[in-house]
Amino acid sequence: MKNTVLIVEDSKAFALSVEAALRQEGSYQVLVALNYSEAVQLVELHQEEIFVAITDLNLPDESDGAAAKLMAEKSIPCIAFTGNFSPNLREMVLSLGVSDYVLKNGQQDISYVVQVINRMSANRSMEVLVVDDAPSSRDFMSALLEKQCFSVTSVGSAEKALDLLDQGYQYKIILVDLIMNGMDGFELLGALRSRFDMSQMAIIGVSGKASSDQIAQFMKHGGNDFLLKPFQQEQVCSRVNANAQLLDQFSELSSLNQQKNELLGMAAHDIRGPLGVVSSAASMLKREISGEHPEMLLGLVIEAAESMEELLDRLLDVSSIEDANISIDIDRENLCSLLDKAVADAQLLANDKQQKLNLELPVEAVWVEADSMRIKEVAYNLISNAIKYSPVGGKIDVRLSSNHKKVRIEVIDEAGGIPKAEQHLLFKPFCNISTKPTAGERSAGLGLSICQRIMKLHKGEIKYRSNAQVGSIFEAVLPCAND
Repeated sequence: MKNTVLIVEDSKAFALSVEAALRQEGSYQVLVALNYSEAVQLVELHQEEIFVAITDLNLPDESDGAAAKLMAEKSIPCIAFTGNFSPNLREMVLSLGVSDYVLKNGQQDISYVVQVINRMSANRSMEVLVVDDAPSSRDFMSALLEKQCFSVTSVGSAEKALDLLDQGYQYKIILVDLIMNGMDGFELLGALRSRFDMSQMAIIGVSGKASSDQIAQFMKHGGNDFLLKPFQQEQVCSRVNANAQLLDQFSELSSLNQQKNELLGMAAHDIRGPLGVVSSAASMLKREISGEHPEMLLGLVIEAAESMEELLDRLLDVSSIEDANISIDIDRENLCSLLDKAVADAQLLANDKQQKLNLELPVEAVWVEADSMRIKEVAYNLISNAIKYSPVGGKIDVRLSSNHKKVRIEVIDEAGGIPKAEQHLLFKPFCNISTKPTAGERSAGLGLSICQRIMKLHKGEIKYRSNAQVGSIFEAVLPCAND
């Protein structure tokens, strides 16, 4: 998609200020012409890359909006800068076919230009449908909206509009003439609202004859806005852009809500691990209460309970939930010690399935810069997954190795492997594969997704490879700590 903005402005200081504001947005390439001749050259070289131009009306080598006329000839949407304003000047500027005009007064106007360009950029992915049985009105409205970079379709009846929707076309904004032959605007509004709510589609009524009561009824029955003819270009563009902005905000809020739900699911999954340790240790404690190991088992129960308490503290951190962030607290940690604790926690689960859990550690300590709790979560999750999917009486190997640049935790199981066609799903949240736990254990489909996010925060990653038809090898890779 085009992302280049052309600035045509003879004041170098002002042009550089606009350029800096646009570059700060991070998504635009910017070209600057200080006169009309430079503008012509840049358009010839970069026309296919430019999606909008900002032009001064009067330049040293041309005046009377020559640069704006050039953009109109090349079908490049244009925003005009002007140093003053009057009704006559407004008419002249709009006659040039510009998308908008801005007074050149100061920083607030530069901020407005950036907002307009951001909106025009977003509009390129928004489909608009104009429904009006008067061809002249339909064409006028379509031309205005195309200048705002909307993708516009127009039809002459409500029936044709519904037919397009039945064919699968997805329109985010529909402008509806209230009084049409056949199905009128009220009937079309009802048909549309039976399919799409106000967060999915904005419906704007248009009429030159509607009474105030009719406008009120249109709004009460699901209309988002109403334009009463005759209207000015600025009125139409501002109102339609405002509705587009609201739709984007609805979409963003929906996405944030989904991320919040995902984070809640992740937190619940995190809590399930230590809760399993508590349950297993308590069951064994009940059997061993008169034996030799009650103190060790009680220690595991207390440690797991403390882990759950910390996880619940994170769950109740409202800002983390709303931002869908996993926070990490980095410190220098001995990975051998963390892995030993993770294996000790998982040992109870392995015992319940009569599985052999082997741990191979280097002789010397392996140091990493990491959040100890989060990395232990990753290790425990990989090990508990291996236990969950391996057969009763099976074997799981856990190995730690280092080459002074990277450290590797390998978890090798006898779970039979994962079908190649499903391996790309492993690290996606809520995706369950056809391979099932061997003792009826539950799986939320979140663990590996959580682990991958944690590893990325540590500048690491998790890899999967098949273990020669016997099982799976999951490998967590981290950078070594700087000496």
